[in-house]
Amino acid sequence: MVDAELAQRFAEPWYAAWNRHDLNAILEHYTDDVELVAPLVSKLAGSAGGRLVGKKALRAYFAAGLERFPSLRFEPLDLLVGVESLVLRYLGPTGVEAAEVVFLNADGRSPGTSRTTHVGPVPPVRRRASPPARLRRRPERAEAGARRALRARARCTGGSPRP
Repeated sequence: MVDAELAQRFAEPWYAAWNRHDLNAILEHYTDDVELVAPLVSKLAGSAGGRLVGKKALRAYFAAGLERFPSLRFEPLDLLVGVESLVLRYLGPTGVEAAEVVFLNADGRSPGTSRTTHVGPVPPVRRRASPPARLRRRPERAEAGARRALRARARCTGGSPRP
C-alpha cells in the first residue's frame, strides 16, 4: 500500500533526478519490466500507440526527451496517493501541466505501468454573444404567458386570478 511517506520518498528523488538530467538516477525509479504509456512516446520514440515496454526502451525515450528539452525542469504542483499508485502533478518543460500515474511495488519502484497523461489548459468554449433568436426570452411573450397562467389559475380556483 502506498502511503504519503512512500509517495514522498519516490517523488523527491524523482524530481531531483529529472531536474539534474541524470538519466541513470531517473531510471533507478523503474524496474526492468516497466511499461510506459504516454502521448509523447509516439513523437519522441516513434512507438505506435504511445506505449514503451522495458527499461532499455525507457532509457532511449528519456534520453531523447532530455536532448529535445535541454533546459527541462519539472515544477511539482501536487502529489496524490492511491492504493498502489501515486500521481505526480507538475509543470513540464513547455509550461504545460502534466500528471503521471505511477504504480509502485513493495520497494517503492515502478514495476508495472506508468501512465503519463499530459494535460493543459482547456481552451475556452466559444459562446455566442447572445442566444439564438429562437431561444431568446422575449419580454412580450413572457408577459403574455404570465397573463395566461393567471387566467388559468382564476378558472381553476373559481375566482380572482390573484392569490
